[in-house]
Amino acid sequence: MTNLSPESDVVEIRYHRLVQSDLNGAIAYYENVSESLADDFHDEFWSGIAKVLENPKICHFDSSGLRRCNLERFPYHFLYDIRLA
Repeated sequence: MTNLSPESDVVEIRYHRLVQSDLNGAIAYYENVSESLADDFHDEFWSGIAKVLENPKICHFDSSGLRRCNLERFPYHFLYDIRLA
């Protein structure tokens, strides 16, 4: 759990069971192109997680009703929901 700010509630991150598999697949794809590109993808994914932790309401809602965080350099995104712990 991470405390976002003195005024905020604690946020808990839980990942869908397929996240690790999807992340590994994307990293493997980029490793076939370039090791540094795979590293960049990995870093950008975790930067997106950090951005959402810092400000959970920063991303827009998609058609499923979940919030969608788009990666900036790569054609990937992750979906999340805000649930106070």
